[in-house]
Amino acid sequence: MTKRYVIAYDIPKTRRRTKLHDLLQGYGERVNHSVFELTLSDSKMELLRFQIEQLIKPKEDSVRIYPVCLACAKAAYALGNEAVPFETQSAML
Repeated sequence: MTKRYVIAYDIPKTRRRTKLHDLLQGYGERVNHSVFELTLSDSKMELLRFQIEQLIKPKEDSVRIYPVCLACAKAAYALGNEAVPFETQSAML
């Protein structure tokens, strides 16, 4: 089953922050400096969570993962010169 997620992070060390950015780039769309929208199967989300846990230092870093239901994703909107939330990924489903 495919689900949507928003992942936001605050990583003070540039090297780990870059590694996390590169990792997330392979799974979804960057929509803000430290925010990604992803549409993933349960197994891919489980793998991504494992990879994130291996990468970060929990005492220094913060990563938040927000599941977004389909109705909420459809109701989401962007202000300014941005794509509609989850638009690119929805086309892939």
